Amino acid sequence: MPEPLPSREMKDHVLRLVFSILARGGSLRSLVAADAPRLVRALDSVVPTVQTAAEETDALLEAEDGSIWHLEFQFSGGREQVARWVRYHLAVVERYPDRDVHTVILWGMRRMPVRLVAGEVVFGARQVLLGEQEGDQLLEAYSGGHVSPEDAVLLALLPLMRVRRPMPELIAAAVPVLEPLEPALRLDILTAMSALAYFRASRASPVEQARVLEVLREMAITPNLFEDLKDMGRAEGEAKGRRADVLEAFEVRFEAVPEAVRQAVATEKDGTVLSAWLRGIIRAKDQAEAVRLVTGG
Repeated sequence: MPEPLPSREMKDHVLRLVFSILARGGSLRSLVAADAPRLVRALDSVVPTVQTAAEETDALLEAEDGSIWHLEFQFSGGREQVARWVRYHLAVVERYPDRDVHTVILWGMRRMPVRLVAGEVVFGARQVLLGEQEGDQLLEAYSGGHVSPEDAVLLALLPLMRVRRPMPELIAAAVPVLEPLEPALRLDILTAMSALAYFRASRASPVEQARVLEVLREMAITPNLFEDLKDMGRAEGEAKGRRADVLEAFEVRFEAVPEAVRQAVATEKDGTVLSAWLRGIIRAKDQAEAVRLVTGG
């Protein structure tokens, strides 16, 4: 009996994993432009907007040249999405007025024009249609130990590209290619790739869907895919709530939250560390002590 279709929540967990891979020194050069800089850290993806107190973008990443990359991932959608992306883009520009801000839309299925004209203001976003990328050629190019951490995220996205081999064979072929990478990064890529392969197989047929899960279990790659994704979601949800608690405690005690503190909190995933920060902020004798606790500076 095939597993149920992946939920929207499960897809969100996987996309967050993909963006976390990018934030660890990944690059968009192979997807977006040859001159795209290396990404060095994730930023707080919650931005203030006019319509609501705050909304959350898919990902905000800082590059080594200081530029900000606002990424949105769409499996489908219509023109109604454009106004939301414009709103996000302007909110990011307002939050980082001294930085270059780039908005990139990664399309998992089909692409639509992303251009909004209002009077003399014209907004356009860079778009990437993964379905036009040659996944088989990419996998072969990185075989023999040629994959680097910068380009590793491309392999996580392989199942959404144009590939000739079935999803189970694609996963099996990718395993030795990823061998040179450090274990934690390799596992994250295999988890994301396996989940996206399952998503694609679930759109094809129950037979291929079941076969993907069978291969994952045979190869001991995320053998309990759904359980692993649920655990990821729970851990992320708990960390997200604790990050909000830390920021709120800082704001209550000292009125404003410095940007360095926001960035440190946004990138911290360890609940134990966040809990220690929360207690430290409550007990700190002044703002300077609380800032040093969180940023290490």
